[in-house]
Amino acid sequence: MAFLKSYWRPIVFGFVCLVSAGMGGWAFVAGNDIEAKMQAIDRIRSAVESAGRSPANRAIIEAREKEIERENAEFERSMSAALALQRFNAFESELQPDGSVKTAERKTLIENVLPRPRSSADAIAFKRAYDDAFARLTRRLNARDKPTERELVEYADQFNRLRSGADIGAAGNPWWSTGGSAPTEGAGEDRGLRPLDQVLREYPRSRLADEVARSIWMYVDPGAINKSAAARMEGAPSDVEIWHAQMSLWIQQDMVLAIARSNEARAAELRKAGREDDLWVAHMPVKRLQTLAIDSKLGKGGGLNRWNFPEYTATGIKNDSKKFVVPIGLDLIIEEASITKVLDEICRVGFYTPLDVAYDAVEPEPLQDSFVYGDDPIVELRVTIEGYYFREVYDQWIPKSLSTILATPGAKDPQAGR
Repeated sequence: MAFLKSYWRPIVFGFVCLVSAGMGGWAFVAGNDIEAKMQAIDRIRSAVESAGRSPANRAIIEAREKEIERENAEFERSMSAALALQRFNAFESELQPDGSVKTAERKTLIENVLPRPRSSADAIAFKRAYDDAFARLTRRLNARDKPTERELVEYADQFNRLRSGADIGAAGNPWWSTGGSAPTEGAGEDRGLRPLDQVLREYPRSRLADEVARSIWMYVDPGAINKSAAARMEGAPSDVEIWHAQMSLWIQQDMVLAIARSNEARAAELRKAGREDDLWVAHMPVKRLQTLAIDSKLGKGGGLNRWNFPEYTATGIKNDSKKFVVPIGLDLIIEEASITKVLDEICRVGFYTPLDVAYDAVEPEPLQDSFVYGDDPIVELRVTIEGYYFREVYDQWIPKSLSTILATPGAKDPQAGR
């Protein structure tokens, strides 16, 4: 103890020196480790900077950027090409003398009527423009209805004045050779009956039906293409009524165009073959339009003609913020061999999907005193179709009150019944 008391100062000083030396050694070692790590980081940073300055890596980056640009451009072209079916109105497009097509941008019949008419005068002007556009549908088909009863009576009267012999009239029995009366008593079963070719030559109804058929490419039944309520009402239609009329007209134009293209393709074949005299109903694929129906899915109604539309479809496609769906029905008399071609034209004219296709054979009518269809086998085709319309194109015309409805499955009004 006396020794520690005498020499505690040198001992403490020595211990402190030893501890300091140890700490210094540890700090030296630790410092070397930190410096090594910092040097490693510097090497990595230098490698990255060197890679960035490398022409090979710049080329890879630039190539990838160009690839992305090409992919984006291709996507935009694809979208533009797809939406062009609806951004442009093919029905209004015109074929130029050089064979090119002058496209027509889709627009309302009158400016400033949708999404809201600027004035009552504009709304009334729309009705007049609608009547003109509606009349063009049947003209595009080169079509009319079968002969009317008035036409038949007038034709029979004129025909019988010009010919000598029995008068079978417009409603007589054309098969008897005795002016419409039955054969005399005791005559054989076949005695007194006219052959079919003679009937077709001399029966006024058959003659007129043949004359009408040779002047058109197909028949359109009365009311098959129906007018919107906006065109039939008095006064100025509302924004919703104008929308119904305009949108239903666009749909009708698409369906009429698909039918017209089917017959126009056949007409081109006949002309090329030098068969100009065969440009009439008997030689066309589509013979008759019986019904063009549109479901009441345009927002608060808007349907035209009756049709048994299904509540649910196999596609499962519904209205949303991007598109709205409208079911369409077609009832046609067509060549049996042309079913797939006609369906293909319907699909090509827009975003349309046939949902249900049914057909039945049509029995021939020997007298041909109403419709003349020709000699090829024909069927009655009934097809239900889904049409898809993209909001990116149509939003500019949809009335504000219908915007939410057309984004709701089934175009049901969320406020209805509240």
